[in-house]
Amino acid sequence: MLRCRPTCHALIAVMFWSAGALRAQDAPVVYRLTPASSFEQGCYPPCLCPLWFTDDIRGTLTLTPAETDPLFEHYDVSDVNLFVLSGENAMHITGSGTYQIGGEFAFVERLLLDLRINNGEVTHFDSGFVPVGERFPASLNVTVSMNNMVCFDTVIGIAAEPVPSSQVQAYVLTTESTYQEGCFIGCACPTTPELSLLGTFSLVPLGNNGLFSEYSVIDVDWFYLPAAPPIPQAVPISGVGIYRVGGEFVAQHEMMLDLSVGANPPEHFHSNLVVGGTEFPDINILMTVNDFICFDRVIDLHAVPSELVTIVSANPPLDNPYLPDTQPFRDVLQTGTTSALSQGIGGLGTPDENDVTYGFVSVTFSGETELTLDDVTITCSYTGNPPGSTPCPTVTEVQLTDVGPWAMALSGPIPPGGCAILSFANAAPGQQLRYQSAPGDVSMNGVANTQDLLQLVQALNNGDATAADNLPRYDMNRNGSTNTQDLLRLVQLLNGALTTQPWNGFQMVPCVVIGP
Repeated sequence: MLRCRPTCHALIAVMFWSAGALRAQDAPVVYRLTPASSFEQGCYPPCLCPLWFTDDIRGTLTLTPAETDPLFEHYDVSDVNLFVLSGENAMHITGSGTYQIGGEFAFVERLLLDLRINNGEVTHFDSGFVPVGERFPASLNVTVSMNNMVCFDTVIGIAAEPVPSSQVQAYVLTTESTYQEGCFIGCACPTTPELSLLGTFSLVPLGNNGLFSEYSVIDVDWFYLPAAPPIPQAVPISGVGIYRVGGEFVAQHEMMLDLSVGANPPEHFHSNLVVGGTEFPDINILMTVNDFICFDRVIDLHAVPSELVTIVSANPPLDNPYLPDTQPFRDVLQTGTTSALSQGIGGLGTPDENDVTYGFVSVTFSGETELTLDDVTITCSYTGNPPGSTPCPTVTEVQLTDVGPWAMALSGPIPPGGCAILSFANAAPGQQLRYQSAPGDVSMNGVANTQDLLQLVQALNNGDATAADNLPRYDMNRNGSTNTQDLLRLVQLLNGALTTQPWNGFQMVPCVVIGP
């Protein structure tokens, strides 16, 4: 039986408090590998074959507090971005996973990672539950392997420490940045024009080898608009990589990123080592997947250090609560004529629905900033029939300061039937709030019709409509509860009673990304 002296109990208490310190921040923390990290690949007992070892491994990973339970603190691990040097070759290791620390009778930790090596197949790495050897979150020291170090295995020793926030440099893409895809040398197929590329990323210094300064590229959050009409939707680009700049006789730089474009699996974008980098910290570099051979993707990157803020949260929410990550928050509830027209997102006096508030639009930024009436622009995709009959609102009042939440009063609700985009002069490109108003679209498919009546009947019968989190979807008359009166209100909306127009058969005008 394992026994613990009083000093041991005190140490465990200190460690639990320490882990809680990271959780109290309630924000991602970037960890950077230290020289104590290692990479091994080869045979362990009982197998016999060479075992290759190197401590020339560098990179970063990000930990974000997740759920807790009575025994463990849990963290999401993202943006795993590791580089292992082997002679002139380099292995790029990317992926994500989870980390947990705690225990009942012993203080243990476990790191589970799903990793790709050089964009190969995803492989599962696991440390198992092991005693905590270092004091988390001040340091992370865990060894993960594919096969528990039995026979042929790949083993990664991760020793890492938090990166001071002052060393995480945010970047913003400038208007010269473009994305292009299609056929180049040796193949025949359409090639897109150079499309505007917008977004942000961050650099974390990894060190200097005497010739080059190396940086981990993280938090890649880019998007471009495809050229196809009629209403282009933004295509996201995300991933991680490395940037190095320096040189011996002439200034040179190189960027290598493993990026997912839209729903495509990660691909390796590279610039090769080219002349340039004298403008650093500004970055101007061209990357391809296949060096312009046959089908290729091309990113012409132009970026500068940014002090611009990003959006952390908003109310109404950034994402629709019923179809996460697929569309902006969609308001399907009551709108009306005369005094009832004040109902909706931005309409003062509109009743709240559980955690969703409507009367004021609030937004919280990633850092301290100033926000005035002139800093907020609202663009609407639909303003009624005839156009302008339900005008796009303006911001009439801004409250609070610093990070936020900033509360914005609008001159009226966003027009039903379309999308409203709020852009901020103080925010990085692409940082916008996008809201849709689709009266009666209970099914969330972009069209209001009698199928929405069926959806509401089913929700009332199976109890979904009574859940507090579902009120923004089913409480059609905004009285704080759901019942057959909401069916009556939905019928009125479809027929055009007490609303701006009949909504039966109306197809909502979707969002279009406006400007940077």
